[in-house]
Amino acid sequence: MFKTDKSHTHNKKNVGISVKTKTKIDELYRSVITRPKIILRNLSDSGFKEPKYTLLGNYLNSLRSRIHGNNKTQSLSTLDGITKTWHATFS
Repeated sequence: MFKTDKSHTHNKKNVGISVKTKTKIDELYRSVITRPKIILRNLSDSGFKEPKYTLLGNYLNSLRSRIHGNNKTQSLSTLDGITKTWHATFS
């Protein structure tokens, strides 16, 4: 690790998707445009900076979780409950 007493500045890089772009993606997703390539095309046509495909995919996954909840966990617990009920009924 280096330590310096001299004054210096750190250049901050813009990382991730901007708030304006996220708002537009949310708007498109809620209007039933859910495919990443179509969202990227709409962003480009609307004059927004296109995020990388992987960033968009990650954001869409988090958006789906926020909107629909974590369905993987719910569906497994629901399936477990259904199988227990089935076994209790037909055994």
